Amino acid sequence: MRSENGYAEDDTAHHETNLVFEVAIIDMERVNQEDHLEFHRIPLEQLAEADM
Repeated sequence: MRSENGYAEDDTAHHETNLVFEVAIIDMERVNQEDHLEFHRIPLEQLAEADM
């Protein structure tokens, strides 16, 4: 699923694209090698109400 959002912050227009994947989690330890990215786990049944 793809979610797009446009917003203004400090008088600057921004646009973001979120790519959402369904995955099977084998190891619960998260490893992020990109300091500027955030990862969140959301149960599928809560995805429609998630603020992304």
